[in-house]
Amino acid sequence: IPNHTTESQLLSKASPDPAAKRSLRNAGQQVV
Repeated sequence: IPNHTTESQLLSKASPDPAAKRSLRNAGQQVV
């Protein structure tokens, strides 16, 4: 699943970025 890999990469970069974390969560919900 390419989305999962991208999510992992975003998670690493989103760790220090709360805004990115929110986007990642939204994207995760959409994927799920």
